[in-house]
Amino acid sequence: MSNKKNKPLMPKLRFPAFRNSPEWISEKVDRLVDTITPPKKLPTSSYAVNGDFPIIDQSQNAICGWTDDREALIKDDLPLIIFGDHTCILKLLDRPFAQGADGIKILKPRPRIGTSYLYQYLSYRPVVTEEYKRHYSILKEKVVLFPDFKTGEQQKIADCLSSLDELIAAQARKVDVLKTHKKGLMQQLFPREGEAQPRLRFPEFRDAGEWALKTLEEIAEIKSGSTPLRANEEFFVGGTIPWVKTTDLNNSFITETEERLTPKAKVRINPVGSVLVAMYGGFNQIGRTGF
Repeated sequence: MSNKKNKPLMPKLRFPAFRNSPEWISEKVDRLVDTITPPKKLPTSSYAVNGDFPIIDQSQNAICGWTDDREALIKDDLPLIIFGDHTCILKLLDRPFAQGADGIKILKPRPRIGTSYLYQYLSYRPVVTEEYKRHYSILKEKVVLFPDFKTGEQQKIADCLSSLDELIAAQARKVDVLKTHKKGLMQQLFPREGEAQPRLRFPEFRDAGEWALKTLEEIAEIKSGSTPLRANEEFFVGGTIPWVKTTDLNNSFITETEERLTPKAKVRINPVGSVLVAMYGGFNQIGRTGF
C-alpha cells in the first residue's frame, strides 16, 4: 500500500533480514484493538500499601496501589495496553492487575498486530493532552503503520526498543537511589523544624552561628501564572516563548516545554532561574527554569 504521493510505506532504517520484505500496512487504531471491560473498578478507598496484585490507573505512577481482590483481576490476554483517557499515559501490563477507579481504556490488540509493537508505536506517536477531557476518541482515529505480523519484523522492532526501555528503567532505578541519598543529606544539611542550625555542617562553617529565619515573601518576589485562551490559535501557532505548565515540572530543571506561545498571548516573561511551584492538579513538583 502506498500513500497519496506514492511513496512506499516503510521506515528509513530496517533490519537486514527485512530489507526486501513487503511494504508496511496502515490502519486506524480502532480497527486494530478491542477494549476490555474490567470485572470491577476499585475505589481509591480500597487501595492497599501491600497486596498480591497491582492496581493500575491513569496516573504517571506505574502502580497506584495493591489489592488481594481476585474478583477485580484482569488476567487474560496479557500483555495489554493501558491508555489514560484524560492523561494520555500509556502503560504495558504483562501481569494480572486490577483497574483503579475510572479513566483508563484497556486495549487488546487483534492478531494482525503485536501488543509490544503497538505500545512502542503509540509511544512514538502519542496523543497530545489538550485539556482535562477524554482522549480515546482521538487515539482510536490515529493511523498506525506496521509490517505484516507473519514476517516477524514487528517482534524484532519491539524487542529492540524494549531492550532500551529496560536500560532506561535500570538507569531510573539508579537515579532513584541518588534521590534517596540526596533526601537524606538535605535532612542533615538544612535545619529541622524548630531548630536554627543544621545537624551537619561543612568544617569551615561549624562556628558560623545560627541561620536566619525569613518568610518566603521576605526573600522572593512571588508571581502567579495564567493560561492563554486555547481557542485563539494566534497565541500558539509559530510560538517561540516557552510556556511552562504543571506537566513540565516532571523535570526539576526545565530546559524545554511541551508548548510555546507567541507575543500576541501577552504573557508574563519570568527570568532564567525562576523557581516554579505547582499549585493544583494533584502535583507537588518544584522546578527551575533553564532557558
